[in-house]
Amino acid sequence: MLIDSVLVSIIILSWWVMFPLMDGWLRPVLIAYPVLAVVLVDPVMVSLQGASPGHHLMGITIQDVRTGKNIGLLRAVVRSLLRGLLGWLSLVLVLTTTKHQALHDLLCRTTVLLRDPESLPPHEKFTERNIGTGRYKYPSKARRVLVISAYLFVILLLVGVVSAVVVSDVCLEYNDCSVVDGITSVVMNLAFTFGCGAAIVFGWRAQLFGCRRQEMPGESD
Repeated sequence: MLIDSVLVSIIILSWWVMFPLMDGWLRPVLIAYPVLAVVLVDPVMVSLQGASPGHHLMGITIQDVRTGKNIGLLRAVVRSLLRGLLGWLSLVLVLTTTKHQALHDLLCRTTVLLRDPESLPPHEKFTERNIGTGRYKYPSKARRVLVISAYLFVILLLVGVVSAVVVSDVCLEYNDCSVVDGITSVVMNLAFTFGCGAAIVFGWRAQLFGCRRQEMPGESD
């Protein structure tokens, strides 16, 4: 979240400012300050309080999707690492999962809940999404993840090949790009972004070739 990112940035900045004053300190001690501070902001607070500082200010909490309780420290650390590694791609899954879960939440079996839902008007609340699970037989989650990964690889490969063909060698090798090269690069980046997003959304809905949902007998779409 933006609030947590700002807080982490302030921590890193303060460490950078104080770094010259810590001359002669052991390297593990120098590295421990920013690492422990960042871990405290998210995983530790999520584990102990169910929310980071940003979550608290936004009025939301992170809970185990099965028990509704706070998650353990190890799972909170894994969740934080996955969120950082996956970036915006993780958030795309919010558009298709039943409980509006991002990919890192889905993998860690967590969910984001309102801390005080009664304080918000109805239009600001999100109910569980009906994805027709009673009408369709879905492939396993493992198969959907595998197919999505394959599509992401193909999209990356295609964008890379097309970029290598249409963007000039001077731009690719020396970053000396013409206006046309710049526009082409933007178009290719947008194609990659939307392509990956579509692969994740439709893949998880089991609407991609190689991983399609099947209508249950006696049900109609």
